Amino acid sequence: FDDMPTTIWTAEVKGNIDYVPERSGTKAILEVEFDVQPFSYVDFTAAAGPSIGAEILIGESIPMGGQSLSFDVSAAKGAEYQMNFYNCGSAPVRPVISVEVSGCPAGQFELELNGNVLAFMPFTVPIGAVVIDTDAYSAKIGNNGVSASLNGGVFELSPGDNIVTFRPIKMLNSSLAEVTKQTYKINVDYTPKFLYAADFGGDV
Repeated sequence: FDDMPTTIWTAEVKGNIDYVPERSGTKAILEVEFDVQPFSYVDFTAAAGPSIGAEILIGESIPMGGQSLSFDVSAAKGAEYQMNFYNCGSAPVRPVISVEVSGCPAGQFELELNGNVLAFMPFTVPIGAVVIDTDAYSAKIGNNGVSASLNGGVFELSPGDNIVTFRPIKMLNSSLAEVTKQTYKINVDYTPKFLYAADFGGDV
């Protein structure tokens, strides 16, 4: 792909490929639908990372801790707030996002990234942090599953900067009365993935 020129991909064709040229002996333009994934990447989960210049073999387990970002957003109804969800890896990841208002429900809100909106729109919601697992496309508050209140597309962090817009829709106090100002604690947790950039087309 043009935006990841050093990445090696594996692909699996979906369905069949039909080659039917208009005339015998001529070339045909084919449309092929397929699924792709990186040829190899490492999922880092331990506490200590590799040293600079270390020789790393393909398939080797390399430890590196998960990453956590934290934002305090003092919000007013109808306003928008931007945050940088920075992905230190070299492959896209889907984070776990926690949104909390101390002592109050988190209410209704939207998170927007590159035009893709992930909305949490419950009718009633208990007090506590809303934890959204964007990979599993699920949400919970404590032990209560609230995934039915999620709507929107896939929320994925590209390598590097990711400017995310937080948009509060409905703010509630501890008595579930609607208010115009709240302070939100937003945490973002993810495990970085790193793609190998080896030249697999070189001489063995």
